[in-house]
Amino acid sequence: MIKTTPRLRFNSFNQIWKRKKLADLGSFNKTYSFSRNVEGEGEYHHIHYGDIHSTYRGIINEQTDVPSITEEGPFECIEDGEIIFADASEDYNDLGKAVAVWGLESKKVISGLHTHRFKPNNELDTRFLFYFTQSSPYRRFVREQGTGISVLGISKSNLAKLELPLPSMEEQKRISAFFFLLDQKIEKQKEKIEQFEMFKKDMMEKIFKQEIRFKDKVGKFYSEWENVTLGNVSISLDYGLNAAATKYDGENKYIRITDIDDQTRRYIEENKVSPEGNLTDNYLVKRGDILFARTGASTGKSFLYENSDGKMYFAGFLIRARIKPNVDYKFVYYQTLTTSYQRWVKVMSMRSGQPGINATEYASFVFSLPSIEEQRKISIFLSKIEDKIGAEREKLKALIQQKKGYLQQMFV
Repeated sequence: MIKTTPRLRFNSFNQIWKRKKLADLGSFNKTYSFSRNVEGEGEYHHIHYGDIHSTYRGIINEQTDVPSITEEGPFECIEDGEIIFADASEDYNDLGKAVAVWGLESKKVISGLHTHRFKPNNELDTRFLFYFTQSSPYRRFVREQGTGISVLGISKSNLAKLELPLPSMEEQKRISAFFFLLDQKIEKQKEKIEQFEMFKKDMMEKIFKQEIRFKDKVGKFYSEWENVTLGNVSISLDYGLNAAATKYDGENKYIRITDIDDQTRRYIEENKVSPEGNLTDNYLVKRGDILFARTGASTGKSFLYENSDGKMYFAGFLIRARIKPNVDYKFVYYQTLTTSYQRWVKVMSMRSGQPGINATEYASFVFSLPSIEEQRKISIFLSKIEDKIGAEREKLKALIQQKKGYLQQMFV
């Protein structure tokens, strides 16, 4: 039996929800097949499926930075109050993802490659539909209606089959206003984290350029910094284990390039797997080891291992730098987060084919090293900022989980 009312409702509402197909709640409007190869400076702006996947946080309005195109038109533009769906993806989590057009005034925006435009009628609140597209029932629908193998798609005709649980317009607006306020909290938390990240980056740049120096107990600056290479401060630089990944065995973790989060540079616990075959201690990661991605688009990405990461083996597309005991390993790791390191990676990784940096090349990376006492003070200072960012990320995670919980209870 199909459930017609949600588990959680606002007190003033008790009517049974109706169910209607999307085709009966509005109309699909014209889209265009322009890709990014026509990007330029023109009168019209253009959104395509990739933007919906990653760029825009749910809403397109007058302030949204949408790329313009050189094509002159005339084109049928997106209207305020519409929903734009992504109809292509390599991942079911992005297929059918939507953005709401809300607060668009004079900017001329057209709906481009692999998108569907939908204009709700007076029975359906735009934001209510937008938040429904984030619910479990909608995600299940997309999985059922999506087609394709390597590239997934959902057609306009299949999308039109979507059955929406429909309360009164008043209740729809109450629900959408509730989620809108929750989204505002999430956005403010994201902005707070971004500000801390900018502060950390700014501090690192100033510290490693020696614009900020630390002093000893009597208030004197420590000795001058010396230029060293990664090879100078490492016991060894080693290549990882060439083994297939298998189901996590509960003890032995296997870290690959894709298991390192691009933002936090921490191990992604949700993806954990184990290495297949006989395991030797040669490929175990120890406290203070720094791992580097050696090939592909992620070349240069780094990871600092701590004991809290558990028993871990590193894979073949990673290189392990085992830092000498008389050097602060966190100080060395923080060097890999600087813009000077990123510039070095960009130059060093240039290849005729796929980008890459080998162990010998990583060993040649040059940076300045202060005394061990100043290294430790710098590491402690930067670690405190990282701890604060980590705490703020946990708050964000809690807000996102809270929203997921409400989505499960307020939509059927």
